[in-house]
Amino acid sequence: MPHEQLYLDALEERKKIIYEKPVLRPYQEEIVNEVEATLAFDDLCIVGASMGAGKSVIISELCRKFNEEGRSVAVVTNISALVPQIAKHLTAMGVEHNIVKAGMHDWEPGRGIHLIMEQSFHVKKREELDLTVDILIKDEWHIGVNQKRYEDIKTALAPSGVIGLTATPIDERGYLLAPKENIIFKGTTADLISEGYLVKPKYFVPKWSQLLDYSKVGMSGNDYSETGLREIIDTPEFTEMAIKAMEEMNFQNKQTAVYCAGIEHAENFAKTLRKKGYECKVVHSKKPQKENTEAIESFRSNNTKCLISVSSLLIGFDAPNMELLVNMRPTRILRLWLQLGGRCLRMYPNKKYGEILDLGQCVSSLGFL
Repeated sequence: MPHEQLYLDALEERKKIIYEKPVLRPYQEEIVNEVEATLAFDDLCIVGASMGAGKSVIISELCRKFNEEGRSVAVVTNISALVPQIAKHLTAMGVEHNIVKAGMHDWEPGRGIHLIMEQSFHVKKREELDLTVDILIKDEWHIGVNQKRYEDIKTALAPSGVIGLTATPIDERGYLLAPKENIIFKGTTADLISEGYLVKPKYFVPKWSQLLDYSKVGMSGNDYSETGLREIIDTPEFTEMAIKAMEEMNFQNKQTAVYCAGIEHAENFAKTLRKKGYECKVVHSKKPQKENTEAIESFRSNNTKCLISVSSLLIGFDAPNMELLVNMRPTRILRLWLQLGGRCLRMYPNKKYGEILDLGQCVSSLGFL
């Protein structure tokens, strides 16, 4: 089938997922079946599926099937946006569920499915609910695994089987977070592009950006230190070259997301853009949540053309209308690059490619998505 037809079919499917009962894609059905088969002989199963693979739909279908079998399930996440997203799919499937999340708490005895925001499931709440389950599902599994909060929650819930879902089942050094035999690799970026569920990436790497030397930048954990990076990229020279490269990409007429090395870098870059007459909004953790939400929604509705951020717009951020991604953050962490680069590959009407302007040497040091 021509790629264009796959593209149109995927758009129609996306409408169904948003407005109607989710229709599982073939690979999603395969994942659900393989998860059940794995848990029949093991207590751990990790699904390694790309961004855009529809992990919320997969989770909801697993919950529906386990619920029909009489097995109780807790779905835990530490990403706030994922709770209402999964709840929407469960409701569309007709699956009753409890929610443990500040501002969304909904609890009735007798329900077998529980959506839990990790930050809200503190010791007092765990003691109050005294909840145990048969199956624990952790979305964005790479976040918090082997750390105290998640491990305490898992101990309290006492599941007989654990399912993790993540686009990047690797640690900061690039090593697998579980034995290979416990990981289902299906719905990869390459798979989804070839099957028409993601658009193709187009990479643009200016020669000048490859000539910068980061070898003497200090380390913070397993990655470059923000302070060291800013000495190179938060400078008038780099900023001017970056804006020129963006202008050559016609960024002002595209939905453009810019990823910076830190909050101060993001604010400084936005200030220079505005001085040149370009409108933009900045999102980061030091801004009020209401202001961040309004900026993101303005970008999603195509009212704001340029959105600047740091890691705030990675996990849980979904803006299918993003046409151009500008990466100004060098990183040594493969997982971060995969999470960042995949943001612009989601389907959207009249969008044929996800353009990636890499000014941080990620393509040359970490590879294609």
